[in-house]
Amino acid sequence: VDSSSMLWIVVGTVLAAYAVRTIFRKSPPPPRNLTPEAPPKKRPFTLKELARYDGREESSVFVACKGRVYDVSPSKKFYGPGGPYECFAGRDASRGFARNDYTVRDPEETTLDKLDNLDAIEEDSLNDWEFKFLNKYYQVGWLVEKHEEES
Repeated sequence: VDSSSMLWIVVGTVLAAYAVRTIFRKSPPPPRNLTPEAPPKKRPFTLKELARYDGREESSVFVACKGRVYDVSPSKKFYGPGGPYECFAGRDASRGFARNDYTVRDPEETTLDKLDNLDAIEEDSLNDWEFKFLNKYYQVGWLVEKHEEES
């Protein structure tokens, strides 16, 4: 087989693999019907307040992603104590989600992460996590550096 034929074989194989992957890719599940009997009241959280919701001090587990705080208690086995994502419990997990990084920021940190130096791949990853959270968990609040009355 000459090099020109080999090139076409490789190109054809790649295109066929892409077509098969596209056809058989699992589509994301439809969004959950998030209509609780009494919708949770949303409120602002500082990073220090959020830290209480790690499944230890409070029974609920909250995780922040892109400035929004979500109640991930239904997935406590993943985000709660002993779970594979416990490092994100009670924290702003945005940078960790973006970079697939399981190290956590200093719990005494009070400055919000602006996420201004993520590359395109990291932004895509973070957006995927945000989509998952928006469709799976209740938003219970948003992040603030400090409450207005503290200003």
